[in-house]
Amino acid sequence: MPRCRCPSPGRSLCLASRGSSSVSVIPVVFMMVDAIAKAKGISINTVNFKAQIGKGNVPVMLAKPQTFMNSSGESVGAIVSYYKIPLKQVLVIFVHP
Repeated sequence: MPRCRCPSPGRSLCLASRGSSSVSVIPVVFMMVDAIAKAKGISINTVNFKAQIGKGNVPVMLAKPQTFMNSSGESVGAIVSYYKIPLKQVLVIFVHP
């Protein structure tokens, strides 16, 4: 089971990006985020900032942008700005085809 640890107190953002238009890449990346969500008891049940977002009782926010990788910055930038998340607390998970 993947482990997601926050580098410091506060809220961190774990982000999964689609990577490419390849259908086989999308499930792998999103399954990783879903595994972290399950391990930490986080329900990814909100859609906002062009992403599916999950927050829980741990200081971690999970986001699955619904854009392609080259546009995921729109989603990530909006989330980081709105929640004032320091960039050093943003973890991006992606698969390079």
